Amino acid sequence: MATSVQLPLDLIVDILIRLPVRSLARFRCVSRSFRSLIDGQDFVNCYVNHSIETNSNLGLFVSVENSKWKRRYYSLSFDQYAFDNCLEIDLPLMKNSKFGFIIGSCNGLLALEDSCRNIMLLLNPLTKRDRVLPTFYRDLSRCVPSLEGFGFDVGSGDFKLVKILAFGKPMNYTEVAVFSLRVNSWRRIQDFPYYWVTGTCSVFVNGALHWTAALNQDADRNDIIIAFDLKSEEFYQVPLPPIVGIEGYYIIVEALGGCLCLLCKFDDDDDDRPWDLWVMKEYGVNDSWTKLATLLNVGGGNVKPLVYSRSEDKVLLHAVRGDLCWYDLERHRVWSIVEIDDKVRRCDMRTVCVNTLVSPNAHAGN
Repeated sequence: MATSVQLPLDLIVDILIRLPVRSLARFRCVSRSFRSLIDGQDFVNCYVNHSIETNSNLGLFVSVENSKWKRRYYSLSFDQYAFDNCLEIDLPLMKNSKFGFIIGSCNGLLALEDSCRNIMLLLNPLTKRDRVLPTFYRDLSRCVPSLEGFGFDVGSGDFKLVKILAFGKPMNYTEVAVFSLRVNSWRRIQDFPYYWVTGTCSVFVNGALHWTAALNQDADRNDIIIAFDLKSEEFYQVPLPPIVGIEGYYIIVEALGGCLCLLCKFDDDDDDRPWDLWVMKEYGVNDSWTKLATLLNVGGGNVKPLVYSRSEDKVLLHAVRGDLCWYDLERHRVWSIVEIDDKVRRCDMRTVCVNTLVSPNAHAGN
């Protein structure tokens, strides 16, 4: 007579986090207990962390502007060293937008915005489910300079969007607002205690959003890293690598392998000068900044690191003026150019997103 074996919950979780997300979708149909487990935030966090650590279950989301000044959005599957299965995602509210852009990605969700039409939405690019967010409390039809960010507050179990607005030239007044998906509304908080010269994309690492900014109003470039803790909702400054804080360096903050990273180069109007790539191995510890490489021969202009290879000896880079390429960190050279669908080869916005089943409506209030 056959007997059933009850596996420990920890072992079940350890098995499930190793499965591709489409297999998880099938396991949700096995029983109510499996559905509850897979949909739970604790499992989602474990799944996302395991995917980042092993470079698995990852996808690339890109935005492409066509010749008619309209946008198209695509998702691609990532497998070892290649991207395939390029699928267009139909977003009627966003695709006719000249000013639509990607705010950021977190736990399988993307935040997108058309600031001049005051439209913001959350999207799961795998399931193609989206949620349009309530209209921002200000009329931004004049395209007010702003910084945005998107992340997850582990303390409250809530996705949050942050918008920082700047008024006046030079900047003399700011407003900071936080959107809570759980409460489904915007609210004003403290003003922004810094300045910025050029707007930058946010990076979500260690429960905080990060941007480059400036300490002084008359600065000619962003020269510091600032962060906003989504739990305490307070701003703070992150230390720079030891040689970067001197005058004349141009910096860009990014995330790589779950760690904060920084691209920097001496700004002498030479677009071909290579970028130095630094990674903060232990968050908040200044001595943990490690220089990974000087990125040679990756094309002029800005460069964005996207993801490590599974062996962590290579980094996938996207050069604004070039293609996607794998950069060999040990040999200090481009290892290979990534073949990618022609429709998205010249994308101007891109982000890596962990594939999950998280719904944009899962944490939403009424």
